[in-house]
Amino acid sequence: MVRVSGASPAMNDPFDSALVFQVARMIFEEGLGATEVSNRLRDDGYAVSREGVYPLIGVALRAGIVELVPPPAPALEEAIRSRFSLKKGRVHVVQTSGPSAGDDVASATARRAAELIKELKRHRECPGIGLGPGAATRDFCRHLARRLSAQPALCPVKLFAITAGCPATRPELSSTAFFNLFPPEASQDRMGLFAPATVEVDRHQQALKQMGARETYDTRHEIDIVVTAMGSFEDPHDLLRQFLPPEDVNPDWLGNVQYRPYSATGPVKEKRGQRAVTLFELDDFTKLASSRDKHVLLMVRSCSATGCKVSKGRACLPLLAQPSLHVWSEVFLDFATARDVVGTWPAG
Repeated sequence: MVRVSGASPAMNDPFDSALVFQVARMIFEEGLGATEVSNRLRDDGYAVSREGVYPLIGVALRAGIVELVPPPAPALEEAIRSRFSLKKGRVHVVQTSGPSAGDDVASATARRAAELIKELKRHRECPGIGLGPGAATRDFCRHLARRLSAQPALCPVKLFAITAGCPATRPELSSTAFFNLFPPEASQDRMGLFAPATVEVDRHQQALKQMGARETYDTRHEIDIVVTAMGSFEDPHDLLRQFLPPEDVNPDWLGNVQYRPYSATGPVKEKRGQRAVTLFELDDFTKLASSRDKHVLLMVRSCSATGCKVSKGRACLPLLAQPSLHVWSEVFLDFATARDVVGTWPAG
């Protein structure tokens, strides 16, 4: 599915935005070929050759004038809803495959976040967006930043980091680092979370009271939309598994959301050892997700590491099956993981 928008995004390419939009509309809505487009542009006073049409399509994609929207998988969505007795509209399956599938999940989540921001703008001048860690949220932020640039009416939003750390070798995957993906006009208020990546369990509340974390913790009630992903402890590339001491990882843990672990039966509350510093616990997410004016968007997608074939389907099951782990108001899954969740699914 292709959408052509008349928005006037900030374009870094040296092309007239009106020209780019005109080309996109002729190709994707009218179905004209490059030669026909070139001829019509000449009639309108634009000296664009047949070969010159193609770079303009790339400009339209980068600028957000043209959006490639992957189709949903309604039958698979219904299978998940039926299996776990979930309400319609809460489960979204993105029907794509291959290397771009994970990015398509992030794009679909960003599209939904933009819709929610528009709704919230009716009552709140500057909606708050809480950002979890990891590659999925980074990709989400890249897509949302593009949408905010293309739709100035959605700005500004207030950004919150909801986790303090990530592996030291991957600083670009920390919640606070994602702020750099947004242009200044999109978000003038940003609340980082500066604390150790992990602390002893009994020192967590103390860490949140220190300068650099206290300011964000005390204003977390201003967060209207939380966006995060989930990880699986079966995945060797899981971020929490990478920086948490191995002796502090319980073999009963299946996965984690925003670095907070859970088992097959519900949230885990550690009694000792190291834990990640976070603004929210999983119980907090279930409360937010059930609130009428709050939203938790959860992304479930295959590992982004090259060559990794570990499925997150088993780790995702409790998030759908256990009411105590309904830490999301809407969940977005890639097609491969969704198929694993429901078991064998007919191809096509």
